[in-house]
Amino acid sequence: MPSVVPFLPLPGDTQTIAAALHQPGGFTAEGDLAPHLARAVATLGLEGLVGIGEAVVPAQAVALYRAWLLQHGQNADSAAAWYNLGVALQRLGKPVEATAALEAAQRLRPGLWQAGLGRGLAFEAAGAPDAALNVWREILPPAEARRQIHIQMARLLEDRGRLGEAIEEARAALLIDPDQPDVIQHLVHNRQRTTAWPVTGLAVPGLSEETAALNAGPLAALALVDDPARQAEICASWIGRKIPAAPQLLAPAGGYAHDRL
Repeated sequence: MPSVVPFLPLPGDTQTIAAALHQPGGFTAEGDLAPHLARAVATLGLEGLVGIGEAVVPAQAVALYRAWLLQHGQNADSAAAWYNLGVALQRLGKPVEATAALEAAQRLRPGLWQAGLGRGLAFEAAGAPDAALNVWREILPPAEARRQIHIQMARLLEDRGRLGEAIEEARAALLIDPDQPDVIQHLVHNRQRTTAWPVTGLAVPGLSEETAALNAGPLAALALVDDPARQAEICASWIGRKIPAAPQLLAPAGGYAHDRL
């Protein structure tokens, strides 16, 4: 841990830190910061720390958060810094280190469900899908958070070929909010792949079989209906969700007055 003078903020500290972050070799989190720089970092409040961390590239953010956490990492209010460190490490492609940082954030603030979600994603990136699923199952916070977690679990289970479990997780997300066309699309298609007939019988209150079919997507529609008009309707619904609207036309709505046209 670096030796520092008393932690008193001074004018220009933010500029000093920013300059050091952009200077090659001028800022590390290995305990060898110059005393004036270590003091400047240590005096940062959480808001100021995050403000600087979000304005720099991930490698610089990692160095900054680690330097600050050397002084404050055991405090309960440092959970946000641990979380941001985990996010920056994940962006750097270091999922194992990200997992450790996010675990520290969860330990300091158990209600920080975002850390659990990120930790699961880090486990997934590190090649440990079962650990990711276990973390997500453990946290299950409020409804919106649960909805997002069920979607991520459904996606990962589908990617792993565990379609039966993916179907259950997608349906769990729809039980929280049935108005999710993309989730409906994957659920209907996976029910087709597992021959769970009728594929549009999702058993979700407020979600009719007609609505399920409309949101099934183009691929599922080919096997779902024979009527070309109905297939076109399903495809148009998918295009409306997935393809950005065309920009404003430059030509006038009524066309041009031209004798040859």
